[in-house]
Amino acid sequence: MHRVALILAACLLAACATQSPEDDAAARAALFAADEAKCKSYGLQPGNPAYDQCLTKLADQRSRQESADRAARLGGRPPPWATF
Repeated sequence: MHRVALILAACLLAACATQSPEDDAAARAALFAADEAKCKSYGLQPGNPAYDQCLTKLADQRSRQESADRAARLGGRPPPWATF
């Protein structure tokens, strides 16, 4: 019985820690708007290939940083779902 209660509590806590799809979409939109503003600050305009490259470069940099942050949190260990 204690095991079931522990599992239920863990599931409830996990549900609290996740973002809703709406929050996730809003966060992505805010990042994209910040990227657009940064590329425009360089004098680039939408529709220009250099503008598209700028957006892609910023997204790639963010992705690499998130991966590095995730790896640092795991301390070099594989994520729990990747262990067999």
